[in-house]
Amino acid sequence: MNIADKVKMEFEDAIRSAIKDWQRDADEPANLFSRNRKLDQVTMIKLLCLMGGNSLRKELYDYPSLKVSASSFSERRAAIPSELLYYVLRRFSDTDNGNDAFLYKGRKLIGIDGVNFNTALNKDTPSFMPASNTAKGGYNQYKATVMVDLLSNQTVDMVLHPISKQNEHADAAFMVAWNDFPPCIFVCDRLYSSYPLIADFQQKRLDFVIRTKQNNGALKPIQALPMEELDVDIEFVLTDSQSQASKEKGHIYVNTGSKRGKVNSPRTYVSRFAHPLPYIMRLRVVRGRLPNGDLETLLTSLSRDEFSAAEIMELYRLRWREEIFFRHIKYDCGASRMKCKKEDYSRQEIYGHFITSAAVWKIINGIVLEQKPDNAYEYKINTKMATYLVKRFLATPGASGEQLIADMSQYLVQVKPDRANVRNLHPTSFVPFNYRVA
Repeated sequence: MNIADKVKMEFEDAIRSAIKDWQRDADEPANLFSRNRKLDQVTMIKLLCLMGGNSLRKELYDYPSLKVSASSFSERRAAIPSELLYYVLRRFSDTDNGNDAFLYKGRKLIGIDGVNFNTALNKDTPSFMPASNTAKGGYNQYKATVMVDLLSNQTVDMVLHPISKQNEHADAAFMVAWNDFPPCIFVCDRLYSSYPLIADFQQKRLDFVIRTKQNNGALKPIQALPMEELDVDIEFVLTDSQSQASKEKGHIYVNTGSKRGKVNSPRTYVSRFAHPLPYIMRLRVVRGRLPNGDLETLLTSLSRDEFSAAEIMELYRLRWREEIFFRHIKYDCGASRMKCKKEDYSRQEIYGHFITSAAVWKIINGIVLEQKPDNAYEYKINTKMATYLVKRFLATPGASGEQLIADMSQYLVQVKPDRANVRNLHPTSFVPFNYRVA
């Protein structure tokens, strides 16, 4: 069986398995979709996963071998909770495929980062964020904190919240505590360089590489280090005591808000540090120089015997793959253009795009391209066209997996490493339904 047909079978099996588990866990009546209709539960989940960023009517018209109205679709999707698609994602996204090609020295590389998704403006929903500098007084967004396998581009886990309730530190800590991981290395940006999360990694014996700040906002032990290239070990003690003895020993105070009878001000920061104090923290600090001359400081648990300072810098450089992955979710899969206004429908579509991405990358990872020796560059599959072709393949009954692989192999782009183009960033708001390009 070719990789495309195998992925299609896994995709459909994951949907059926998730439906069965959801009905058991949520006490949902099994006969909710028992009537014989075109839009059964499996078809509805496929639709939510495989539609792109066009208008709902156009997406339904283009869906193979299925002609239903937008109102019928909207009525049926109301019976599908967004958490059911999360069930599908966890059962389908390949987080431990055992392929050595997606391991770094025998370990998975898992990135943690957040990504925002714009949704339709609705000031009465939890996803609304007031902003006085906008024309409409605010905007609606969902925030996803995502764990991504950086080498296979598969979603390990994710937590989705309205932007007004998001907390990336707490979401990352929840996923670290909730999941069991194979041998892996977590690679995180400086937002995650906090005492609680580092302690969470250490307590579960998980290796990590975390970028940290270098100025006055850095962790106190980092501020004391000279601003030069270095590779040193540091050790310090975290405590909830502010006694004179603790201060003289150089212990670092962590406000856990746990002192009996103490009332904190609303503006007082209370750490979510969840481990017994005092806590001895040992870290390796690697500070290296970037190509532009700037210094970059990384915290890690990896030993010098296995990873040199240069390898630690290279490991962190791979974190950028998660940003490319988020671009794929938004602009290849279509998450930048929602087709709904209700909160739960937005969550449905976000989870659906992550499921689609998992299918696309499973198939891409399983295709071996023949590189011609006389080419100036290596070539890889164009992910935008691959996403379109995979969606059509998964939606079409009896479609040929061999033909899909042949079609995907025709759409290639050059691999040009070490490019440093200027990033011209500008925010993109939600596009109203009646102002979308045909």
